[in-house]
Amino acid sequence: MTPAWPNGDRWDVVAATSHRRQLSEDAAEKLQSFLGQGEVGAEAHFRLGVLLAVGLDRPAEALRHFARADDQSDAFIAYLARYYAGRVQEMAGAVEQAEVAYRAALAVQPRTPSASLSLAFLLLSSGRGTEASDVMARSLESPPEVDPFRVHGFADHRFIDALFIALRRELGS
Repeated sequence: MTPAWPNGDRWDVVAATSHRRQLSEDAAEKLQSFLGQGEVGAEAHFRLGVLLAVGLDRPAEALRHFARADDQSDAFIAYLARYYAGRVQEMAGAVEQAEVAYRAALAVQPRTPSASLSLAFLLLSSGRGTEASDVMARSLESPPEVDPFRVHGFADHRFIDALFIALRRELGS
């Protein structure tokens, strides 16, 4: 039975979803224009991968962009690309590939909570409780680094010092 939407609000939801999809398509097109542009190329691949995986339900394309974003010169983006690849693989039921991706993310930034928890849960769900416990124990050995997953949606903290320097220069101080 189809739920009854008050006052025909279902059509508002359908219209909003359709509009959001178009916005996602527009954003994907814009991101594609940055893919080959030096310093921002890896991040554009990563952000396009997220948009494809989450906003447009195109996980196979997303995985290709995550692989292209895995740039060792930027550990922040490399971690995120590997972590999101793991999430996409896990959602697709590709447990072995997800495990490989989570471990690869932890190779870039050990003890990071998002990949540690995701890997531990994956291992625990696969009946590998001892390994899950080991992953969590390693993650708690010392304070974690900044978890890119927790901050990647905010203003990019990696460039804040350069921003302040530029602002001071412009303000003449």
